[in-house]
Amino acid sequence: MEQTMSGLIFSVNELNLMLAPGQVVDGYIEVRQPLGQAFEGVVRASGVGMECSEARIGSRTGMFPWRFDADGFEDGDVVDGSFRLITDRGEYSIPYHVLVSAPVSESMSEQIMDKDGFPAMAEDDWDAALAFYYSRAFTDILGTDADRALYAGLSRDRGSSRNMESFLVHACGKAPVTFETEISGIETEIFGPGFQSRVRHPEYEIGILRSGWGHTKITAETDCDYLTLVPASLTAEDFEGNAAFPYGSGSMIPGSMQAGTMPGSSSGHRSRPGSSP
Repeated sequence: MEQTMSGLIFSVNELNLMLAPGQVVDGYIEVRQPLGQAFEGVVRASGVGMECSEARIGSRTGMFPWRFDADGFEDGDVVDGSFRLITDRGEYSIPYHVLVSAPVSESMSEQIMDKDGFPAMAEDDWDAALAFYYSRAFTDILGTDADRALYAGLSRDRGSSRNMESFLVHACGKAPVTFETEISGIETEIFGPGFQSRVRHPEYEIGILRSGWGHTKITAETDCDYLTLVPASLTAEDFEGNAAFPYGSGSMIPGSMQAGTMPGSSSGHRSRPGSSP
């Protein structure tokens, strides 16, 4: 599909690639002026691995070639970047997203005959399931128009674990990941002058319980200037199974407080609808 951008027409408005470690892929993007008027400019690619073999573009060539070399990349690596075009018809940016993934083995693909078997595969090996989810073979296990339409919308951001989690929940019936904290609040006291050395419990650990399995990403924030959250985000690697995990320390900064009671709150946000092993 062609996309018009302020006087120039591009054959794509976003480039998504999936390739194996060490693979080299070549391609090109067409550039035209809708009224056939002359134009010229230069193009640069950001991000590691992406190259533009010809820096200059113009109405005579009508395109610019690109090459992505996955040499040195490993299975699961993701590269986000963009092509930046500076022309006498304006400046433009075409984003690209690259997922480096080992090929899905035939034996693994043959084991998944329909979508009902996909959740077990994802729970056993999330990365392998992610590669299969973004492969051409995945549509073969989708038996209804509704599933295919849902997948079409949840496969555009290639390499996204959150999108696969959404598909597992809405199409396969997987229970979403849920979280709860071990405590509902924290209360402390600060005493008069010299309170720096007289703060009760200056550090706290907030345990978080995770229920279920799947894509996990939690970020936290607080509206208190005198509290800091360490760490400010959690992924599945921070949990030991689904057991409680000490979220971190809410550290008080004495220099910013006064004696008495200091109200405040902290809140957490998670990837929806669930959260990557």
